[in-house]
Amino acid sequence: MNKRNKEKNGILQLKLKQLKTTNNSLTETIEKLKMAALDGDFKENSDWTSIDDKKEILQRKILQLEEEIKELKKTKSRFSQTVTYRLLATGEEITVKLTNEWTANPEQNFISFSSPVGSVLINKKIGDIVEVKTQQGNYQVQIIGLK
Repeated sequence: MNKRNKEKNGILQLKLKQLKTTNNSLTETIEKLKMAALDGDFKENSDWTSIDDKKEILQRKILQLEEEIKELKKTKSRFSQTVTYRLLATGEEITVKLTNEWTANPEQNFISFSSPVGSVLINKKIGDIVEVKTQQGNYQVQIIGLK
């Protein structure tokens, strides 16, 4: 996960924890809702209606934060893939680990997901054929393995 995504994930996790544990949390709101329900008919109980609305808002916020966190995790796994591909011109097979710019080391087959090769390997399936465009020229590769 890149630095910006790590920071965003930390912020989202903190917000989620706050929604679930602070004074205005879902748990406390549900307890208030139970107390308001003791006052009788829900149709005429403005406290119950107000608290029920707040509960729904909190539940939506929690679901939204959980979805955003899931998406960040998908991004992480998408960029931390090991890919084996075949150079179509020569038949040579190469295995690389996609990584961020800071940990890239092409000599050890750790390539950046933003490099010419790395950028075309993201989100591919086994069997896909893609064209790599570099300053030295273009060439085609076929994806033969993913981990």
